[in-house]
Amino acid sequence: KLNDCLEQSRAQVRRLRASLEKSREKEMRDPMTNLANRRFFENRLAREIAEAQSGGAPLCLVLLDIDHFKRVNDTHGHIVGDDVLRYFATILTNNVKGRDLAARYGGEEFALILPATRIPQARALCSHIMEQLEQSRLVISQGKHPIGKLTASFGIAQYRSGDQPDCLVTRADEKLYEAKNSGRNRIAAEA
Repeated sequence: KLNDCLEQSRAQVRRLRASLEKSREKEMRDPMTNLANRRFFENRLAREIAEAQSGGAPLCLVLLDIDHFKRVNDTHGHIVGDDVLRYFATILTNNVKGRDLAARYGGEEFALILPATRIPQARALCSHIMEQLEQSRLVISQGKHPIGKLTASFGIAQYRSGDQPDCLVTRADEKLYEAKNSGRNRIAAEA
């Protein structure tokens, strides 16, 4: 009897641990897009920088922003805007691999952490995402009204020895704004 009680207690502990793990994972996900949220992004970026620094491996950070997203919300409403965010998140999810991480940074801004990646490979990934967006023909399901062309701007920075997370984010953000100020729907990367 004691063994049965002990086994039941162990099973209950396993269920509670699994439930706790699911709760922790939910805490780290953006509820709308199911991508990593900002807090998870910040924790992961710090870990990847520490690993890049100790191992000498390259690391790129991409900040990307849906161009003219406010216009989508203003023209078609927030429900359609939310659908566009989810669609964009799906494209990002389908393009990251291995240790790469796609995260919702805030609003219509997203981030990609690309360990073991240099600028040319990061640029190629961003170009591929741009091509997928170019091929998109989004329409509102009711009435089949076209939403219009969806584009994004990308800013790429590569880890430099001694970089802190905020420094890398700042440089990627500067490149993102360079892309936006140069006409949008483009990639700006460090040399």
